[in-house]
Amino acid sequence: MVKDKTCGLKVPLKAFLRKNREFWKTGKTNFALTVGLILGSLFLGYAIYQEINAGWKGYKSLRIVITDTSVFVPVGGLIAGVLTLIGDLMMLWSDRSEKRIQEAAAKAAAEAAAEAAVKAKAEGIEEGKAELAQKVIAWNIRRMEAERKGEPFNEPPPTE
Repeated sequence: MVKDKTCGLKVPLKAFLRKNREFWKTGKTNFALTVGLILGSLFLGYAIYQEINAGWKGYKSLRIVITDTSVFVPVGGLIAGVLTLIGDLMMLWSDRSEKRIQEAAAKAAAEAAAEAAVKAKAEGIEEGKAELAQKVIAWNIRRMEAERKGEPFNEPPPTE
């Protein structure tokens, strides 16, 4: 299992989280319904257990269990909805964090490119000045050599 250099997570965990995100985008309704069904079933089992312990009275006990369970169904739905909302908020926070990280990386890359361009321009100007100075020195040497020999020198200076 190789560690990812960007965030330090092991690659299989990162793949798992990506799959989780895909599931949440497409299957959160199933999640909410499943949680609601599980909670309702647990409460139904608990209500039956309580009635059996209190002494089962046939139809009257069945009516009490059904009434209690039907009162709990909206509560179970609310709990499932809250859990789904928490999941949605986590995904929203994750998306915004990822977006901020990408924006910061893009900004850093742009700043680095701008800095590199300024540095390259400054180096280019310095190289250009050094090259011009070498041309002027070579021109001056040729001019002084022609002057020393008494020959005419008609070559224009490199600065023109």
